[in-house]
Formats: sequence, C-alpha cells, structure tokens
Amino acid sequence: MEEQEILKKLKNYNQNDIFFLKKQWREWLDNGEYHKYIQLKGINIKVVYDIFYESKIKKARRAKYNSNRYSIVLYHSNFYDIEVIFKFDVPKKGNIGIITFTKYKIRQQH
Repeated sequence: MEEQEILKKLKNYNQNDIFFLKKQWREWLDNGEYHKYIQLKGINIKVVYDIFYESKIKKARRAKYNSNRYSIVLYHSNFYDIEVIFKFDVPKKGNIGIITFTKYKIRQQH
C-alpha cells in the first residue's frame, strides 16, 4: 500500500477508533495517568491522535519488518519526529490498533 492509499484509508477512521493494543497503556489512559507515558516514552500519548491531521504527517508507509503493520511519521518539533506503528481493523473491524509510538531525533543536515 502506497502513502496516498494509507492516507486515504485513514480518512475512514477517527480518534474514537484508536485502540491501544498494550493492556497497560489502556489502563493508564482509563485512569488519566498520562505522566506514565511521558516517563516511558518521553512524550505524551496524545501525540498519537495527530495521525488524523494530514498537516502533521511527514511520511506514511508499510512497516519494514511486517507487511500487516503501517508506520506514520509525524512532525513534532525542529529536533524530533514521532513514529506511530499501527494496524488497520485490529483488534476488530473499525479500529486502529496502536502497537507503539516512538520519539526520535532528527538527523541534522550539515
């Protein structure tokens, strides 16, 4: 699936369709313990919801290591991007199953 196909398919979903596949993450979200995501990942979990804003998307592609997974790289700051790995229709049809999200430093061009 090419980038434009991924973005087009993503338009069929909204923030209510996001499902965090890690049970502990769901528990933290239900309890409003957002600080635990910051401790774990260095970023707030709310950045995941930016996958629905095309202006925030830098790149969308199939994940390299698993053809059933997708990767969206989000603009975050001048120094960091966020990568969100997910599956469509997991755990059930109509959900976006979030596998993980990572903050990584942008390589500076010299």
